[in-house]
Formats: sequence, C-alpha cells, structure tokens
Amino acid sequence: MVVTEDNWLEADRRVFNSKKEYIQGALRGDTGIIDGVTEENKENIFYMLMFCLCVPQSKAIKAEEAIQKLRAMKFYSETFSLTEIIKTISKLVRFQTVKSERLIEAKNKFFDVLWSTLKQKYVLYKENKTLKEKEFVLLGVRQFLIKNVKGLGMKTSSHFLRNIGMGGLAILDIHVIDGLRKRGMIDIEKLSQSQEEYVDIEQIMKGYAELVGISIDQLDLLLWSQKTGYVFK
Repeated sequence: MVVTEDNWLEADRRVFNSKKEYIQGALRGDTGIIDGVTEENKENIFYMLMFCLCVPQSKAIKAEEAIQKLRAMKFYSETFSLTEIIKTISKLVRFQTVKSERLIEAKNKFFDVLWSTLKQKYVLYKENKTLKEKEFVLLGVRQFLIKNVKGLGMKTSSHFLRNIGMGGLAILDIHVIDGLRKRGMIDIEKLSQSQEEYVDIEQIMKGYAELVGISIDQLDLLLWSQKTGYVFK
C-alpha cells in the first residue's frame, strides 16, 4: 500500500485519540508543564529554564533528575561554585561543564532582566485572542530569549515557552523532525543552524497540525511520544 498524506492523517488522528488523555494532561501540567507566568510560579519557571538548558542532546528524564538535584541543593536561592554545579549534574546530562556555566549565567540573568520581561510578555500573550496575535508575541519573546540566554536557540526557547504556558511554537527536536520527514512534510534528517529554515518547517508543522485537527503543541507531544514511548514535557 502506498502511504499517502491521508493515510498519515487518519493514523495520527487515531493515535492521538488513544493518547489524548495523556497529551492533554501533560499540557495541563501532569508532567511538569507550568500553567502561566505568575509570581506564584516564579521558582518553578526558574527551574524550567534550567531544565531547557540541560535537556539538549540528553534524555529528558535524566535532565529532569538533574533539575531535582538542583532543587534539593536550593540552587534557586543559594550560591554555588561552577565545580559544585558540574558535580551535581554530572552523569545525568551531556556537556556538563558548558551547561553548568550556562546554568549559572542564566540564573544571574533570570533575576536581573528575564523575569520582568517574561511576566510582561505573558500578559500580552493572554490578552491577545487570535492565534496570529499570540504568534506575534511569541516570536518576539523567542528572539528576546535567544539574544539574552546563552544556550537557548530556536528549539530550546520554544520548548521553554511552551512549558511555562505560552504554547504555539514548534519544538523541532530530532524526534519531531523524523516524524515530519516520514510523513513527507519535509525532506531533511537534521536541521541546519538557519533560523529561516526553522521558521519554514515550523509553518509546515502548524499546517499539518491543522489538518490533523489538533494544536501544534499536541502534535509535538504526539510525534515525540511515538519515538520515545512516553509523554513528558
């Protein structure tokens, strides 16, 4: 049988329905995704930023384990040396030295400039009603994060925003790219460093999500879970 777009659409709708409870639960916060940039959520959002800096090229479950260790040592409120942070996340994430440097730098910026900007942008995001209006806010805050947080790129900044209640952007990791390629949506196996290419594929993913009848955030978790076997954050 020739696998067509219609075959994929039918299959993805069926699989989504079978995983709907878990995917929607994850987006509501069952797996750690945060519902909104508020003072009440400040510390959790801080650790979500740390998670998104730890997770590239590492297993999400292991990155989360590293974050729990940082929580236990009160990284949010106390000061630690680079050596102490390296020791804490060692064996859990790859490139622990570079990532530890980025964790410390991001922590300093979080309290200096990031938090106030995130709160402001979240208010704008919630005030705007249409997807187009929300996307305009998202694109702006994504560029702000890329510019101000070393270690955040298009994928990781999109991941962070989705995980703090500002969904609507594509998180184009290797699992999602592979899923889109298999469906004939794209013909690449790996993203380049080009932001233009990322945005082009992001729009393709949004279009496919509309055809399936789900949000881009739901499609992301669907494609990711099909590769990993579980729904996470």
